[in-house]
Amino acid sequence: MTFGPRGHDKGARLQRAVSVTIFPNSARGNRRSGEVFEVGSAILVTIAGLFLLIAGAELLVRGASRAAELLRAPSMIVGLTLVAWGTSAPELAVSVRASVAEQPAVALANVIGSNIFNVLFVLGLGALIVPLAVHRGFIKADIPVLLAVSLLAWFLMLNGALGTVEAAILLIGIVTYTYVLILRARRTRTIDDLIREKKPEPVIAAAVTVTAVSIAAGLAALVFGARWFVDGAVEIAMWAGVSERVIGLSLVAAGTSLPEAAATVVAGVRGERELAVGNVIGSNLFNLLAILGVTVAAGGGLAVDSRVLTAELPVMVGAAALVFPLALSGLRIGRVEGAVLVALFAGYLAWLLAGPYAPGSAGAWLPWLFLAGSVLFAVGSVIHGIARRKQ
Repeated sequence: MTFGPRGHDKGARLQRAVSVTIFPNSARGNRRSGEVFEVGSAILVTIAGLFLLIAGAELLVRGASRAAELLRAPSMIVGLTLVAWGTSAPELAVSVRASVAEQPAVALANVIGSNIFNVLFVLGLGALIVPLAVHRGFIKADIPVLLAVSLLAWFLMLNGALGTVEAAILLIGIVTYTYVLILRARRTRTIDDLIREKKPEPVIAAAVTVTAVSIAAGLAALVFGARWFVDGAVEIAMWAGVSERVIGLSLVAAGTSLPEAAATVVAGVRGERELAVGNVIGSNLFNLLAILGVTVAAGGGLAVDSRVLTAELPVMVGAAALVFPLALSGLRIGRVEGAVLVALFAGYLAWLLAGPYAPGSAGAWLPWLFLAGSVLFAVGSVIHGIARRKQ
């Protein structure tokens, strides 16, 4: 996946070749100057992208917090819907474009890779910076739903393809989940909600306008910030001699998840810790149900590579299962848990870079070992929690 044009046109390459032939010394100096200029520009673009990411996340979190007040809904619900769906816009654009262009591997890897990145890196990084609170609703409903949906997606891909029926199942799933969230939001009315209802209508209307503008501006800044940051970082990496494969598996693969990362970190720092966790859980659900469903429908079907079934999907399901026991630990994801998640992502990235692996080799078994370990950890945590309640 790329975010913009790369390289120069044929005319520019021909001009450089002519310059080297006629004026070799001058051409060499101009080439070096051009390289320095390009790297300098890339650094500036990267810095500008990072600034936009931070500013956009700040605007989005502020707008989402205000929206929670105006809608009389908990931050958890807003994080699972408005923030999560908004920050997933890059994944939607990339997957649909790849599907229409008949690039199923890119479309599918974008969804699965983003889910792995969100749980292991985004959630881990957010918890490292500030411990994240976990609402009981996450443990009772949303985290189990994420695990169930991950298993459902894996089951639907077992036949090696996703078609119209599978797309319909996924899209019905996101509609149903959204409806349930709305019902949950309506049941959480408080005394403060009744006080807000007595405010004059013009004040509410003005607040809605400001909130909508803040959310829209924040989302736009996140999308453009992610694009500029990845473009600049890729240029710098290529100049430094990093291979395109490493760039694709690291910088570009994580690029569409930068909005989630920025929003989660800023939400945690601003004290909206439930919103931060809701953003990750909601984004992953939206990726699997809405984005994957729309992508399959837009492309008229999606082929599933066998390596996806035996490598990426076990890791994705294992990561979803791993969230459950971490959340049970004192209803929060602390710095220790965050460090574990980030370390696991580093290990996953190292495993990817060292592949591909022959069937039956030790490397080929690692995703299944990770899945088994995550499931055993989750089951053990549940049993331990039940035993503590009985005491």
